[in-house]
Amino acid sequence: MRTEDGVKYITQIDDYKRELLMRVRDRIENSEKFASPGAGFVCYKIKNVLYEENFTDVFKNLFSQQEVVAELFPEFTDMFDGFCWCRDGKNYEIGASRGWWEPSWKEPRIRILDTLLRD
Repeated sequence: MRTEDGVKYITQIDDYKRELLMRVRDRIENSEKFASPGAGFVCYKIKNVLYEENFTDVFKNLFSQQEVVAELFPEFTDMFDGFCWCRDGKNYEIGASRGWWEPSWKEPRIRILDTLLRD
């Protein structure tokens, strides 16, 4: 979400969304196959959790995984800054549908979810 002057802010999330994001966080933190392609992406994990919750109709009505996440978790997608960040501190511009951090880097993914989950 944004204020009228364009400043980003985090909105409150309800208990159900909190529970879903906690499941996503746990899966990222405890994933043994984190390095496999896409396995550690937050959006991919959100999609898996939503499928488990039988949100399959949502995926039929929206074009992409990114649209589903943006529709159901705007708090998350509003935090995207337009860059992919690397452990060495370097970054490069990317689209929102790409990985926001280098593929095997768990810590920033966990931190962004913790930011959304704190209250």
